[in-house]
Amino acid sequence: FNNTLYVDKYQKVADRDDVIRINRENYDLFRTVHSQIEGDMYWNSDRILDDLDNWVVLVKLKDQQPAGAIYYIGLHDDDKWCEIFGLDIMDNVFDEEVFSDLLGQALNSIKDNGGIYVTMFCEQREQELTLKAGFECVGEYVCYKKQLN
Repeated sequence: FNNTLYVDKYQKVADRDDVIRINRENYDLFRTVHSQIEGDMYWNSDRILDDLDNWVVLVKLKDQQPAGAIYYIGLHDDDKWCEIFGLDIMDNVFDEEVFSDLLGQALNSIKDNGGIYVTMFCEQREQELTLKAGFECVGEYVCYKKQLN
């Protein structure tokens, strides 16, 4: 699902101490989560690290261990648009609480930094929570992948 959030309509949620911003010193917390799903995707852990100054990466901790991560890019352009590129859950096991906590903290950050529009693609299992956070669905897509030998 292709979703858009108009930030002026977004109502911030309470800040959480268990969701932290990732920098170069604590980057391995993010890598632990993202490396499980990155496969052949372009924005793998190494590429995001190389371009970290242009990203906001947040990790939710449970018992001081990473439970999930959300990462977005944008806000540096005049249009104040950004895209949430991914929300990864540890062991790739969907967890509504981790998903909602990360999404809420990312949206708080975007609103605090003057964002106007947010784009986020998600799967069916995440769509209800995405809409609940204030996004509007603007399209539905199907992706096919074919391996050529």
